[in-house]
Amino acid sequence: MKDAITRYFKGNEGEKREALLTLMNEWHDALIDKEYFEWFCMDGFFPNYYSQTHRVLFVGREARWITSGGDNVVHGDYVGTSIRWLETGSQRGNFWRRVLNMAQLFKSGGRKEFEQLKGFKDYAREMIENNDYGFAIMNISKYSNDTDSGGEADYDCINQFLEDSQLEKRNYFQEELKILDPEYIVTFDLWDNEKIDHKYLDLCFGKRTPLEEYPKASPDGRLYEIDLDGKRVKLIDIYHPASRKPDKDCFYTPLKELLFSNV
Repeated sequence: MKDAITRYFKGNEGEKREALLTLMNEWHDALIDKEYFEWFCMDGFFPNYYSQTHRVLFVGREARWITSGGDNVVHGDYVGTSIRWLETGSQRGNFWRRVLNMAQLFKSGGRKEFEQLKGFKDYAREMIENNDYGFAIMNISKYSNDTDSGGEADYDCINQFLEDSQLEKRNYFQEELKILDPEYIVTFDLWDNEKIDHKYLDLCFGKRTPLEEYPKASPDGRLYEIDLDGKRVKLIDIYHPASRKPDKDCFYTPLKELLFSNV
């Protein structure tokens, strides 16, 4: 797998990108005899991620339509394709608007109120012009869902990827997390829906220590701590950004109050 977007990464980030590409190539090659091998796509960090004071990693379920071609697709590269989509204005819907809202919260160190956020188009344009995205995204499944029904998560394929990866032999997820070295991890409804085998999630993230919920006894946000290579990292599981929930109440406010309550 060659890197089609290496020009976006400068200095230390170029080295990190190269390390991530090496890992992804080895992961990809380990799946060469699997049924969905050709759907493999890499993910990782966006430009200017490592310069952030509050590095945030967003974790979704699967990529969509990354290996099926098309003018705005960087084949097999979720980050490259996402940058292309944002540059061309072809990315719409709830997911990216909410990701960019949350990214603004972390970039401000938790200081911004929801009403102060820049709109999706304006903030996307600012990121593109400055080559300053400043967050990372990884998916639990590296198999891209390129089916006609790709608007719905393919949990059979997600669990198949996790089984195919044989994480008990080599934990690629932990290796990816070590490269990304996030300060915060925001997962998108991975545990609550019970559709992804929890034994794989435990292999991916290790033991989670519950800290707090927002609001109390609500699925809007659950805060945990995990150990990442000897560092305590906060992990919060919230609704998936594509879900039909209020932007402020179910995405922005839970993160602000659970992670930045003292700001």
